[in-house]
Amino acid sequence: EDPDVTWSIDDMAKALSRIQRLVWRLHLGIALEGSRVQDSDNTGWDTTIGFVDIVGYTNLSRRIDHHELNDLITAFEDQVSAIVTKYDGHVIKTLGDGILFANPDPIQSALTALDIADLSEQPPIPRLRTGLAHGEVLARLGDVFGEPVNIAARLCGSARPGRILVDDNLSAALDGDERFRVRPIPTLSVRGYRRLRASALSWPKK
Repeated sequence: EDPDVTWSIDDMAKALSRIQRLVWRLHLGIALEGSRVQDSDNTGWDTTIGFVDIVGYTNLSRRIDHHELNDLITAFEDQVSAIVTKYDGHVIKTLGDGILFANPDPIQSALTALDIADLSEQPPIPRLRTGLAHGEVLARLGDVFGEPVNIAARLCGSARPGRILVDDNLSAALDGDERFRVRPIPTLSVRGYRRLRASALSWPKK
């Protein structure tokens, strides 16, 4: 009924069909990659899990109208997803104000997080924060499960706006790489982890 929309219902149906195929192809790829690793060594999928979310989303969503909120979420999902795929990572799922992604390469995952941090407070993107954890996860039906998923979420929730927190495993993988600045922070006490060791990740000082 919107006169500004020139697409027919058939056009929209075809577009939705293509989107669904792309989504299921992505989920199938993640599931098969995880299964392949598990079949070959009887362990899990060794990967880096990243979690990025919008700071203060609940309050923000109350202050803006639905059109502004739609533009914000669309820009957030599109731009973060583009960065994740740029570094050969996978978007596992979107959670409204958050995005969960995976990348088997620790270096590529760190570059992903740094580029995402650069989006923070670049209109219409609001303040973002990111948590990264490396380890073995279970890949099942396009989703991932395991301790790295939990730790990434806890680190994200503990990060300051515009900042990135990483676990000890990823910190060790980045050690000595001059492309990154990794600084230990005081031990965190978060749900499920009374003494969670973490480091702040940033670009090196110029």
